[in-house]
Amino acid sequence: MKTSPIVLVAMPFFLVGLHPKASRKARRFHVPAIAFNLHSQFEQLRKKGRYEIMKNAIRQNEMEFQGSINPMLPDHGKDLEARQYSGRNVTDTWVCPFKHN
Repeated sequence: MKTSPIVLVAMPFFLVGLHPKASRKARRFHVPAIAFNLHSQFEQLRKKGRYEIMKNAIRQNEMEFQGSINPMLPDHGKDLEARQYSGRNVTDTWVCPFKHN
């Protein structure tokens, strides 16, 4: 019997944590959960000219639902991604607590 080799492909994701006490109403969920978004989805939206349309719609929904735009989600590339991905409002001096040996 011939076996096929296993091929692992690294795929970057943007993860969104959801839980009942999240500071943003849009991130509240009755149990802790994680939403996985492929980074490539955002690249495809950019290539198709749809990224800005989606971003503006999300921000409009945030204004209507929360009364403000999430302060941790500035325009892509204008701030450190680690701060954006932290999922909470952190200061300019915040450092990601994860350390890899």
